[in-house]
Amino acid sequence: MKIYIISLETSLRRSKIKERLNEVNLDFEFISAVDKNSITENEINALYNAEECKRRHGRDLVKAEIACFMSHIKAWHKIADQNECAIILEDDAILTSEFKLATDFLRKTQHDNDVVLLGRSKQRIDDEKKHYFHNPIFNKIGTRKFAIGEVFKLWTSGMVGYYVTSIGAKKLIKINNKIKCVSDDWSYHAENGIIINEARPYVVWEDFDNMPSNIESERSSVTKKRNIIISTALPPARMVRALYRNLMANFKQHKQ
Repeated sequence: MKIYIISLETSLRRSKIKERLNEVNLDFEFISAVDKNSITENEINALYNAEECKRRHGRDLVKAEIACFMSHIKAWHKIADQNECAIILEDDAILTSEFKLATDFLRKTQHDNDVVLLGRSKQRIDDEKKHYFHNPIFNKIGTRKFAIGEVFKLWTSGMVGYYVTSIGAKKLIKINNKIKCVSDDWSYHAENGIIINEARPYVVWEDFDNMPSNIESERSSVTKKRNIIISTALPPARMVRALYRNLMANFKQHKQ
């Protein structure tokens, strides 16, 4: 299975992600990311719907977010043109020991997904089990070592690593002919007909401790208020919701 890595041509991260993929002996190709400093106002006006973004997120997208979205659209065009399924990684991706198993499973297994999320940004691997508890999957297929399934709620969970079918790539291109949200607003993509599953366990993690995001510093000033609201969520309410989701996931799985 082809793997596309989105990376700025001048990025020092390229050597590290190349080393990580060579270790698992997988075929990969770099896709040059769009540099936020090279985007013209005319390009932004042609591709970006500020009004829709403000309606959805309550704010404008920063230039780095628009460049990030444009970079992933480049990758989707590549997949659509090749008419083959592929995995898209960002250059700060860490691959787990199950990554090769995941690529084999996705290549061989028949399923109806357009996208399978293989990892989550800004999530520490030490909190992996806690995350799975709060976000269980249901209607899953696979084995104990690797499975994919639906989640109760999709989040803006990053673009660090995901699998895309050629049909999925074409659908993503069509619904994003204008940028109306952040690139990782997976709930928006699902609302517009993209079939999305998540992997368990995650096989890609973001190396955000050693490779700070180019977007976060620019984004932080406009998302500070929202982050405060999220951080004040009551733990008991989250625990009850997580227990309910796990019970429902087990119930739905047993009914299959």
